[in-house]
Amino acid sequence: MSMRKLLLLASALVPIFSCDEEPSATAPLPSPVLKKDSLERIDGDRKKRREAARVFAEDTIRDIHLILHPDSLGAIDANPVAEQWTGGTLVVEGDTARDVGVRYKGAEGSWYKCVENGPRGGRKICPLNMKIKVDRVHDTTFHGLKTFQLHAMNDGPSLLVETVAYWFVRRMGVPAPRTTYCRLFINGKLEGLFLNVEVMDGRFVDAWQPGSDANIYKEVWPISWDSTATAPSRFAKALESNEKTADVSRFSAFGQELAAAPDQAAVRLVMEKWLDVDEIMAMAALRTALDDDDGAFHWYAWSPSPESHAAGPHNYFWMEDPARGKFRLLPWDLDKAFVDVFAPDSSNTIEILDAWGTTSHGCRNFGMTDYGMDWPQRSAACDKLVAGMVSYGDRYRAQLQKTLQDPFAKVDSLIDAWVARLEPAVGSLPGDNGQGIDPARWHAAIAALRGEIKDARTSVEAELASPRNR
Repeated sequence: MSMRKLLLLASALVPIFSCDEEPSATAPLPSPVLKKDSLERIDGDRKKRREAARVFAEDTIRDIHLILHPDSLGAIDANPVAEQWTGGTLVVEGDTARDVGVRYKGAEGSWYKCVENGPRGGRKICPLNMKIKVDRVHDTTFHGLKTFQLHAMNDGPSLLVETVAYWFVRRMGVPAPRTTYCRLFINGKLEGLFLNVEVMDGRFVDAWQPGSDANIYKEVWPISWDSTATAPSRFAKALESNEKTADVSRFSAFGQELAAAPDQAAVRLVMEKWLDVDEIMAMAALRTALDDDDGAFHWYAWSPSPESHAAGPHNYFWMEDPARGKFRLLPWDLDKAFVDVFAPDSSNTIEILDAWGTTSHGCRNFGMTDYGMDWPQRSAACDKLVAGMVSYGDRYRAQLQKTLQDPFAKVDSLIDAWVARLEPAVGSLPGDNGQGIDPARWHAAIAALRGEIKDARTSVEAELASPRNR
């Protein structure tokens, strides 16, 4: 697309929206002249699956263009932490989606690195993750998707951590987002090399369970930290699909039965009714294999008060499988996988300090961060459901062994293939790119990642040999 056309499109785009809400459908609509208007009505699921599969195909690094009014871009750049929405146009391979919502997305780590005053706010100083909502005005999809989620990978100079981690999960038979790479341009200027990570919503459900129209929930556990059943209203609030029509009674029944289970034998009966035990034990094994300290088995404290011991896990989804009558625990946000595997640090906020299946501190919240402020955690096995998982020692060992036989045995070939695909793109980046990527630094980071993966394999072997798991 020419710069002239980019400027013509940018001149017609909409202003920013509230930082606390989704973009409003009542905002004035742009009416630029487009090469091809490619928005789709929400029908034809098979077609959308094919289109999404093409988006996430691994053979192409695509160019994605965002076209924003300069004033709107300036406003969101001035304070990314506010996560304000603005309107814009999305162009992928010459296909064009108008009226999309655009905002930066992140957490404390990305804000510290790429925002002038860290989480306190300020101007953007390097590329940040971006969320693009295709359906902010129209009930539409674009290339089979309603949302594009582009990760800047600022904390992963190898550019491969999330790609490899999600591949590990899928190789273990657990549904996980697909990923692919793109060069992102904003108003014609190269922003950098980004990872397009599949959003876990209704389109994700349809990709893994075609025609199921199943519920998927974000970060809600069936029981609370004190073993009481989670309220149905919380399940409804956590929905990422069927938000207006979903029936959450089955998930609520799972939680109620789990809360009422009087002993471990009863917990196991509940688990075998509502879960695929082998699949959920694969998730437990992946916690070790990926060195995943920031996922479903890290129980973060909810309150800074030392009198409170409320805690809950992080970075996970539940997806219902109506055909089997089961719920599936799925991982999310694996950008911290394979980090300092052999360098545990008790002052690290995300470090899980208990070995799998062990408890400490009398199941009270404990721990400090390196920021000098209270940020305790709680032993995951204090939770009734996790304790039930721990009781399946043989199945846990079988899944650990499976990681050695499949993903660990094949990961070097995967990395080799991605290095070959990415090398031309990395070499074409300008020397002053905001991500600080250059071929020498990138190759060094690839070597470091390979070393961390070897360390993770050694950790799995040590876990298999541990008397705890015999």
